[in-house]
Amino acid sequence: GADALREQAREFFECPLPSCDAPRPLTTRGGSRRDHFVHLAPHTHPGGPESLHHFQGKHLIAEWARTVTDAAVEVNEEEWSPDIRRRDDVMVTWPDGRQVAFEIEYKRSAVARFREKNDDYRRRGITPVWLFGHTSAYLRPDSRVDRDASLFRLTSVTEQVAGADLPVLFINPSEAKVGTLSREQESLAD
Repeated sequence: GADALREQAREFFECPLPSCDAPRPLTTRGGSRRDHFVHLAPHTHPGGPESLHHFQGKHLIAEWARTVTDAAVEVNEEEWSPDIRRRDDVMVTWPDGRQVAFEIEYKRSAVARFREKNDDYRRRGITPVWLFGHTSAYLRPDSRVDRDASLFRLTSVTEQVAGADLPVLFINPSEAKVGTLSREQESLAD
């Protein structure tokens, strides 16, 4: 559908990221992977190329937290700076001072990076909640066992989350849904 939307995109569409310094004009591009929107003009998104799903996921979690709690909710925009070691995506601070950091992961992440960040939160007394994107980076059908793709396998990072006794949660901000995989089959090995 990229060709059919191109003129409309150039005239009416704009980048949805509020930090974009050149939100218009956009165009469409068809490619070997999938059709998508791209900027026509040079632009920057402070903090690097935060994906739309990541941006939407942070704001979905923040909106939920604000509606169900009296907690203070802070959404951190992606910023890269030598003096900032790491930033949580969404920090919820309860009235009694307890804190929960929500991390939305769409880019593939190394196990060592997860462990370091998770351990750092724990040392600081912050409860981490990890939400993995609904794309194939973390949600992979297990075609080795199930040709209908109703069974999924964990990645090395999601296995670490499960091993740390944390829920393995997935987020789909396009549908405003958060869910988890169930364990209907104990072992896929053999």
